Amino acid sequence: MLSILAISLVLCTALAVESIIEKLGLQEAAAKDFILKDFVGRFSTSPLNDAAEEEITDKIAAETRIFQIPSAKLLSSVIAGDKKTAAKELCAYVKAYVNSPQFRNDYKQLREAAKPDSEPTGMDEDQLASVKATIVEMEKQIETLRASPMTPKEAVVQYETAVKQMKAQLPTGDPTPNKTKWMKIYPEDPAIIVKTRLNEYLQLLATVDFDAQLTGTTKNNRKFVKPAYENQSLKWKAIYRAGKDVNEVASAFAKEWLKEIK
Repeated sequence: MLSILAISLVLCTALAVESIIEKLGLQEAAAKDFILKDFVGRFSTSPLNDAAEEEITDKIAAETRIFQIPSAKLLSSVIAGDKKTAAKELCAYVKAYVNSPQFRNDYKQLREAAKPDSEPTGMDEDQLASVKATIVEMEKQIETLRASPMTPKEAVVQYETAVKQMKAQLPTGDPTPNKTKWMKIYPEDPAIIVKTRLNEYLQLLATVDFDAQLTGTTKNNRKFVKPAYENQSLKWKAIYRAGKDVNEVASAFAKEWLKEIK
């Protein structure tokens, strides 16, 4: 049910000091790998080329590209104890790792591995005109499909995805768009992404309704009564599952940490 680990993961997969890692049934190397990649917001270790970043229409699959929670086989025993104390230890571990030389070295290696080794091939005038004309026609088809009550939702999504992919191929004036994207996702100074993720967590936390009601009696059939909550992101649901008391600890920690980041 409530997950201490989940809220720590919103602070970018926080796992704790050795005693807590043992209690959760996790390995330290795996814990640090999740912390690093959740802070970055990308779990792939391949070069950041267009071909490696294909559009995914499935919402959950797309979200797990940027946010994941490791399976902790002994989590239930931790939940049964002092959750607030455990949360403090988890947060402290994240900060200690992120401020360590090991984190900076791990980040540097991950950043270099993600550096793009290719850029989109340019189009000549005829190719550019053809792609633009195709986009216009497909957008008209999308409007027609939307207007028909017989059109499956999946068909509209497929057309929209195709149009989005073609628009992404159009020249932007940037001769190295992959490199530009890489530098944004992997800034040279990792403190930038740390600050970004902590702020994202606090902003998302402000939208979570901890009094939200659930239906169902088992883990596999529980759903939010309000459909809008059911459609929220994995991070939003992770905060909710962690509970208000744990989030009070985590948010206070995040605010203090932010004060230290230049």
